[in-house]
Amino acid sequence: LANGDVVTVNITGTITNVAENDVTNTINAVTVQRGDNDVTCQYNIKKVNGLLHINPATLVVDIPDDTTKVYDGETIKDTVGGDIPEGTTIEYCVLTNGVEVCSNDPDSITNVGTDTVVIHIDNPNYDPIVDTFIMKVTPRPITITASSDKKVFDGTPLTNNTWTLDPSTPLADGEMIAS
Repeated sequence: LANGDVVTVNITGTITNVAENDVTNTINAVTVQRGDNDVTCQYNIKKVNGLLHINPATLVVDIPDDTTKVYDGETIKDTVGGDIPEGTTIEYCVLTNGVEVCSNDPDSITNVGTDTVVIHIDNPNYDPIVDTFIMKVTPRPITITASSDKKVFDGTPLTNNTWTLDPSTPLADGEMIAS
């Protein structure tokens, strides 16, 4: 530009979300002023439009850690946490009898077993996330001891159907053993 000339450019183009296609950033008008005088015609102006593109952001969420616990009758229900943006879908998939069963509700497990949960997190403005965690319930160890008994021989059978549960290995709350 010549000394003292000032360029004004009017451009239209806008994009807010991640899109499949770029948006053209169009140069609509260019004017060159020297003071109050329009000197645009003194320039051979070539307008080259640009492109606007938004790349997906990285979504930061809290994926549950693998959980293993001894059976206690209580349910494990782990969910994805953190600041989940609007428009995000979270799908929890569990392999059940050889078939992957998916739901928007988190999986839960109460009884002895292992669930491998595959989480699919999608939002059009973020990179998708696929992650896995395991929920496992192991058998509760208990010790039951049959009572001992003795008698002097009298020709009748000796039986004793009593037993004790070792208090150091209790049952889960609310559960009992039937004799």
